[in-house]
Amino acid sequence: MSAKKKSKTEVEEIPAGVVDQVAEIYSEIEKTEEEIQEEIHKLMHKLEQKKLPLLKKRNAVLSKVPNFWLNSFKTFAPDLVTEEDLKAISHLTDFMIEPGPTHDDTKFIFTFGKNPFFNNKQIIKTVKVEDESPSEYVNTPIEWKAGQNFLEKAAKPISNAKMDKKRQAEDEDLEVKGLFRFLVAETTEDQDLYELINALTHIFDLGVKIMLGLEDEDDEGDDDDGEIDLGEESGDE
Repeated sequence: MSAKKKSKTEVEEIPAGVVDQVAEIYSEIEKTEEEIQEEIHKLMHKLEQKKLPLLKKRNAVLSKVPNFWLNSFKTFAPDLVTEEDLKAISHLTDFMIEPGPTHDDTKFIFTFGKNPFFNNKQIIKTVKVEDESPSEYVNTPIEWKAGQNFLEKAAKPISNAKMDKKRQAEDEDLEVKGLFRFLVAETTEDQDLYELINALTHIFDLGVKIMLGLEDEDDEGDDDDGEIDLGEESGDE
């Protein structure tokens, strides 16, 4: 009869104190790993700054393409922007994603030409990340022109209970959602906004290559920029 095979986790008698000592060491190792990740994020933040001049140079060239950013939003975020968003985006002249003031921050910078909706030339959304998820927003207040705040229009309740189905569907389409909802949002507890952040990153990076035919859309799954680690800031435009 063959001898009983020992379990892989079976060991000889463990001297007193060994388990506690090893557990304490692993606790120190985990703390060190966290410090290493923190330093890596700080280094990435510093290195990402080096890309900004090139990204700005790229955007200057893209400005020669009519409605480039509008068509990019239509192509890569059709379910995440509203018709009202697109009307405002048609006046978007530049779009950048840059590292924020700290390694936990990312800035989404939207530059607009003269438009009928607001007076801002630039709207900036800063997203602070903790544990690879958005945790805090800092917004540029939007200076809406009189009667042009389509977010307020969308927020108005339907008062006529007999409103026909077509009108009701139109009002539902005007729910406070999409890009400008993201730009004014003060809370991060919304999965749609998280998806929009990833869509913005895609538009900013791989989306540019696809729009220009420099990258095959069928191959985009091979790249690691469809969704980014929000803890790493990247520049755009």
